[in-house]
Amino acid sequence: MVSWSQIPPEIKRHVVQKLDFMSRISLKNTSHLDRQIVESTKLYIPRARFGYKDGKSLVVIYTGIEKFLRLEMEKCGNGVVIQKSENSYDHSKFARKFMPSIDTFSLGLFVLKSLLIDINIEVIEWDLPEESEEGMVERIVKFLSPARFQVKEMACLWNSTESFQSFCFQIVVWEHLKSIRRIGVFPTSGSLQPIFIHEDESEFNGRPCYKTSITMSYLAELFGMAFDFSFHHQNPICANYRLKNGTTPEKEKFQRKEEDDTVTRCYASECGTWEHKMLKENEDRLKQRLDSQKCGTSWLCENHADPFDYWYHHNFPLRLAQEPDWNAVICIGSDFLLGLDDLFDPMIKAAEEAEEKRLENVILDTSTSSWGFRRLDEGEVQRIPHVMGHKSDDVKKTGGSKAGKPKGDLNGLNMRDIMKCLEEVGIVEDIQWNSEDSEENSGDGEDPDVLKVSKDSEDSKNPEEFIAYSESSKQSLLQKFKLFSFIFLTPIVVSFVFYFVSQLISFCL
Repeated sequence: MVSWSQIPPEIKRHVVQKLDFMSRISLKNTSHLDRQIVESTKLYIPRARFGYKDGKSLVVIYTGIEKFLRLEMEKCGNGVVIQKSENSYDHSKFARKFMPSIDTFSLGLFVLKSLLIDINIEVIEWDLPEESEEGMVERIVKFLSPARFQVKEMACLWNSTESFQSFCFQIVVWEHLKSIRRIGVFPTSGSLQPIFIHEDESEFNGRPCYKTSITMSYLAELFGMAFDFSFHHQNPICANYRLKNGTTPEKEKFQRKEEDDTVTRCYASECGTWEHKMLKENEDRLKQRLDSQKCGTSWLCENHADPFDYWYHHNFPLRLAQEPDWNAVICIGSDFLLGLDDLFDPMIKAAEEAEEKRLENVILDTSTSSWGFRRLDEGEVQRIPHVMGHKSDDVKKTGGSKAGKPKGDLNGLNMRDIMKCLEEVGIVEDIQWNSEDSEENSGDGEDPDVLKVSKDSEDSKNPEEFIAYSESSKQSLLQKFKLFSFIFLTPIVVSFVFYFVSQLISFCL
């Protein structure tokens, strides 16, 4: 049978195209040639998420519809539990790894940076607590610098501050960035299907910034007032609304309405209706873009939207059941829809029922995970404290995390131990240190990002295998030295003996 190293690079590229995201990352770290092959093969990452809340970090990487890698890091007793799942929200199927105590915020950023910093991404969504967002933004910029993400759109929660825009400027390759977006989902008890989008469009350093509100119902009078209010008070370049088909059909395909110094361009098709309100002075520069839209209902339209975008946005309400700790994008209890405070329980119940129906149609995957986490034996499971609903002692005392640098940051810890744990859980592989920097990086005040990733490293070894490997290497080196000494010194010794014997014989004669 032909081994992997004997396969031509052209054939390897076809194999890499069939691999999932984590298998590509694993293969990328096996050899220099495989790294080049993986990096030269296109990989589509439509969306990634990073979140931090109450001492927990979340990293989710989507590679397609119902295809994602989810990593959640949580303080647990005297350490941290990393929970990993692939394509499932079922907690019973989560793989877990317990590691020494470390700041989960820095750990989450380190994982995000390690996996995505060199990959083209459509959207990165940031879920940061409103009360400490500015402090966290500063920490993120400091931690990631000088690396930058190659991403087309940066998204954040609906209640994020204006500092998020400058934050985007500091952590992304600006030439790749196409837009910035704030997202909020406003629920109703009657439906879990989004049918209406309201957007305010502004600009930041030449990039469009959208404030997007998604709703499950449409009240013409209420949203007409909101449409006018946002335009006159938020001062957007353009205020947009998009309405799904089946609500208010329009007979005319296009209308243009003037009112004082504003103009509204209204469009309609079999997909739905969409309107754009702007100042008259901005109409000329926006007209061509607006008229070129084949379907202006965006991802509301199943026929014209990108399949992943349609699936992802229509699953926002299901986060109430799938990820109850990470549903801040859903604006429960807001005053936007007047009197929605009592809709929280019905929404959760409806989301749980929808999730159960979805799971009934999911084909169970009996294959093993792509790579990384192994199953824990009983002894290891018993040493891991209870995960669900657990808060560390620090969080209990302070009532939550603070924006300042917490005790247990990556700085000041033994990075060798941390990297060993990350290798075992399948997040980061084959990390080697510069010999000159190894002692410095383990001390206080040094940058934890100064790592050297080996491109030609072998498969990772456990401590026992590494010790045995080192001993065998020493024995092999000693044998080679003995053989070299024998071959080199033997002629010299024989010549000296022969010369001594000949001289002795001549002297006797």
